[in-house]
Amino acid sequence: MKNKIDLLTNFATPIWLMRLKNVSSLNKELLNFFYEQKKINPKGIERSSLFGWHSQDYVGGEIYKIKPYKNFFERIAPLVQRVSDDMGWDRKNYTPSITSTWGIINPPYASNWSHIHHNNIVSAAYYVQWPTNGGGFVAQDPRNDALYYRPSYKEVKPLNVQQVTIEPQTGLIAMFPSYLRHRVEPNMSKKDRVIISFNINLIPLKN
Repeated sequence: MKNKIDLLTNFATPIWLMRLKNVSSLNKELLNFFYEQKKINPKGIERSSLFGWHSQDYVGGEIYKIKPYKNFFERIAPLVQRVSDDMGWDRKNYTPSITSTWGIINPPYASNWSHIHHNNIVSAAYYVQWPTNGGGFVAQDPRNDALYYRPSYKEVKPLNVQQVTIEPQTGLIAMFPSYLRHRVEPNMSKKDRVIISFNINLIPLKN
């Protein structure tokens, strides 16, 4: 008689991916908005973008006063619901809320260095315009202790992988825990790549 072997896969790090359909008009609105913001503030602000442009942060109620943003967040409501269900959030006493959002325009050769989104629960990136050879989204193993020693292995599996590269496409949204360290490879195309990023926190409901 063989002994039973159980494999527990707790402490997983999820990445949710959803491809929005029929996004041409939505993306056009978003592109027009951010290129207009870039004209108003050509320098932008300094964050994770290297050689790229980063908009100001839009926070709180002002987000939904911006028509392209309002339309976008209405479109991704099913994904937020799925994340909430998977994470087991207390929706009776708390509601998921977009607490901050911003846009990034990365011209050829621009990139985003490794970073996390401090003091948030879940973060996301939506690819408004992603040309061929625009670079990959690289997520790194968030378990620091697991990075100190890497044993030899014959093939990459979910239990030994130390980074995952996602090849973005226009219309794709990636959502992930805010503690997940990530970077974006250089844009090796001849066109701009344009991204919306945002953070989600749980806000207590008023009694």
